[in-house]
Amino acid sequence: MKQIILFIALMASVSCYAQKITTYKASNGVTYNVGDSIKLSRGTGIDGRFLYVTSRWNFSIPDDAMADRRYTNMPVLIKKISIEKFNGIKKVIIIADGDVVNFEIPVEDAIDAGEVIPNKNKPGNLIYSVADEIEKFKKLLDSGAVTQAEYDGQKKRLLSPN
Repeated sequence: MKQIILFIALMASVSCYAQKITTYKASNGVTYNVGDSIKLSRGTGIDGRFLYVTSRWNFSIPDDAMADRRYTNMPVLIKKISIEKFNGIKKVIIIADGDVVNFEIPVEDAIDAGEVIPNKNKPGNLIYSVADEIEKFKKLLDSGAVTQAEYDGQKKRLLSPN
C-alpha cells in the first residue's frame, strides 16, 4: 500500500512539473496566445547576445546557447506556452518558432530585460513569404552557421506543398 501511495505521489509531482497552457497574461499587460507572434527585441548580454532567449535548431541540431544578435528585431511565432518549475520557482516558458530556429523564452525574465516585446502585428501570426525565409536561411549558409546540406533540406521543406 505504501508503494502505491508513493507511486501516485511521484506521478502527481511529475505531472505538475510542466503544465501546458494556451494563453498567458504577462506583467506588461499583454496577453500572449499560442499562434500569436512576438518580437525578439535585442540581446542584453555581451556582444548583443540574449540572456533569456535560448536557441534550438528546428532540424534537431542541439544548440542550447543564448541566441545571438542576428535575431535582433526578429518576429517569432508562439508554438507553446507552459508553466515549469526551476529550483522551486514557477516560470512561464514560451517556445517560439523563428522557422530556422526554435526559441525557449522564460517570458517574464525576457520582458523585464527588454529582450521580448509584443509584435504590433499580433494576433495574426507572421506575414512572410517563402522567398523571405529562403533568403534568411541563405544568409545563415553564407555566414557559415549552417551547412549546405542543412540549407538544401530547409529550402526543400519550404518549397514543398504541405
